[in-house]
Amino acid sequence: MTASINIRIAKKRDLASIQHLWAQLKKELPGHHFQPFGAPVDCQQQQQLTEVLDHCYQRDDAVIYVAEAEQLIGTLAAIENYQTGYEKPESAVLFNLWVDPLFRRNGVATLLYQHARAWLEERDIQSVQAGWHPGNTASDQFWRQLGFRSYEVIGAVALNSMPLK
Repeated sequence: MTASINIRIAKKRDLASIQHLWAQLKKELPGHHFQPFGAPVDCQQQQQLTEVLDHCYQRDDAVIYVAEAEQLIGTLAAIENYQTGYEKPESAVLFNLWVDPLFRRNGVATLLYQHARAWLEERDIQSVQAGWHPGNTASDQFWRQLGFRSYEVIGAVALNSMPLK
């Protein structure tokens, strides 16, 4: 399937399709972890996706890559994120990696990553972060095969579910 897939930087005409892909990702995430903030509120989630997408598209220090077959089938965004106070502050964050389920396990995510990495390297970025849910074993395996390693854990608790000790 990957032979007919084109990876490119998103264009303005792609934004509605990208938002749809990002919404699909948001729908899949709760299946991989508990929800300390309660169930998602769809209209607010859509508004937040719109704002993030517009923000990324308009910035010079961010990029959104898309995978295209006959339609958009995947996405990965990157944004520079300088880590002030460190020896190598030139850093970035990768986020919203999503590939249509019909195209998964065919190298699409790897192609998206390779393009985003090349973009970051051209900008002299020294390190990159990506977040994923360890309960999502496919995602965990993907990022680890690319050399990503955990360096912190984020935990949460719903306060009304745990007695104070």
